[in-house]
Amino acid sequence: NEEKFLTYLPHNGFHNQRIALMNSIMMAYLTNRTLILPPVLAYFYPNTGINDDDSQILCNKKYSKYDKFTMLDWEQIFDFSEIRKYVKMVNRGYDFSFDTLNQKFNLNENDTFLLIENEQYKFRFYDNDESNKNLGNFKKKFLISDLLKIDQKLLHLSSLFGSHKIMLEKEKNIKFLKLIHNKLIINNPNVLRVTDQVIKELGGKGTYFGLHIRVGDAVFRIHKKDTINIIYDKLMKSLIKFDLIRDSKKFFDFNLEKCLKYNLPIIYIATDSKNPKKEFVKFYNNIPCVFTLFDFKKDLDNFGKILSDFDKDIDLIDFYIPIMDLLITAHSGSFIGTSRSTFSS
Repeated sequence: NEEKFLTYLPHNGFHNQRIALMNSIMMAYLTNRTLILPPVLAYFYPNTGINDDDSQILCNKKYSKYDKFTMLDWEQIFDFSEIRKYVKMVNRGYDFSFDTLNQKFNLNENDTFLLIENEQYKFRFYDNDESNKNLGNFKKKFLISDLLKIDQKLLHLSSLFGSHKIMLEKEKNIKFLKLIHNKLIINNPNVLRVTDQVIKELGGKGTYFGLHIRVGDAVFRIHKKDTINIIYDKLMKSLIKFDLIRDSKKFFDFNLEKCLKYNLPIIYIATDSKNPKKEFVKFYNNIPCVFTLFDFKKDLDNFGKILSDFDKDIDLIDFYIPIMDLLITAHSGSFIGTSRSTFSS
C-alpha cells in the first residue's frame, strides 16, 4: 500500500504544543498514517498585548513575518523510542512552506487534504461512530472512520491543540493513549541532571508540596489574585489536615537546609512569575520554607548551553525552565495547580 502521511501546525506555548504532539501521535495511530512531525516553536509569544479578538490588527503587514522565536526538534526533549514501535514518525524540518513539504515527501497539488479549523475548539474527533458523548467545548463532531476514508496521501490539520480533542471509547485506543503518556519521556541530559539535583535538595521525590501558579499571560494575568487565593487556601487546608502548620517566626528565616533539618513542610512553587516573592507575598508572609526555581541559581548556572540546529547562537535555557518546573512538581508528594492551565493538567 502507498504510504500516507499526517501533519499539523504547532502554535502557542510549550505545554499546548506538547498536548498537540500527543494528539498527533494518537491521530497517526488511529488513521494508520506516518506522522510528519513539525518542530517545537520556542519563545512563540508576540510581546504585543494583542488579544485573540484583534484579528484585524494582526492582519497588518508588520505581522507578516513574525520571527521572534526559534525552533528545535522534539527529539531534543523527548525519547520516542517506545512510541516509534507503533507509529512511524519523520521530522518535517524547519521550513513550513507547502512547496518544501511537497518536494520532501513527493506530493503533488492534489495529494493533500486540508482540514482547517478557523476557530478554537472546532472539531472533536470520535473513535466510536455511535458515541453519545457530548461535544464539551467543541463545536462539531468528526468521526475517525471518516478520516480513514480520505484517499489523499497527506492529511494536513491546521491545529491539534486541546486536552480533550480526541474522544476515545475503544479499549485498544485508550490503552495506546496511556502508553503515550507513560512512554513520552524527557530525555535531555542537562534537564534531567538539574531537576534530579533540585528534587534531591528539596528532600527527594514525594516529600514536598508542589504548586503551580500561572499568572503571567492572557486570562491568567486577569485572574491572578483569585488564582493565588484559591491555591493558598487549598494549601492551608492540606497543611491543617496533616497538622503541618509551622508558624513560629524563627522558621521564616530558615534556608532549605534548616527547613529539612527541622522537618518542616517544604513548598515548591512552579510559576511563570518573574518576581514570585513580590507577587506571592501571601505565601511568603504566612508559610515558611517556600521555594521556587529562582532559589536554585547555583544548579541553573551549571545547566550548560543547549542550542538548536535552527539557531546555533541562541541558548535555550529559558525555554527549558518551565519543563524543569514541570518535572520538579510532578515528583512532589502533593500537587495543587492552576485551573484551566495546560501545565497543571
